[in-house]
Amino acid sequence: MDATDVLQALFRWIHIVAGIVWIGLLYFFNFVNAPFAATIDGPTKQKVVPELMPRALYWFRWGAAWTWVTGVLLVMLVFWHGGLALNAPAGWSAGPIVMILVTFLAAGTARGRCTRPSPLIVRGVGGGSIGSKEKFANPAVRGARDG
Repeated sequence: MDATDVLQALFRWIHIVAGIVWIGLLYFFNFVNAPFAATIDGPTKQKVVPELMPRALYWFRWGAAWTWVTGVLLVMLVFWHGGLALNAPAGWSAGPIVMILVTFLAAGTARGRCTRPSPLIVRGVGGGSIGSKEKFANPAVRGARDG
């Protein structure tokens, strides 16, 4: 057993555990927390949400980040270091190229979705406090919304 096998096993288990945390919290937010939050009254919500949500979101973010990072490390170990990416006689084949492009395009697309404001917020659709100026400290978002 060499170092590559040990690293593959370590990254694989971290990837699995982080993925379970990430998806488990996703199910918690969608199927437990959202229906529960709709049933509690205002004063209770003001006490529960500030205590619960930052902790849950912390683990959700780090679960997603570690899942992605260990997945990329596994891809590098298995396909690049393991020699599977360049196993074709002509060098790079279509499979590894597509795999690498999809991986990094997905990451770039997710980054773009997370850093731009929602078109509904920019246009002020939906009313209520979601479209109000006071919710946005970022002048670029306010400018895009007002312009």
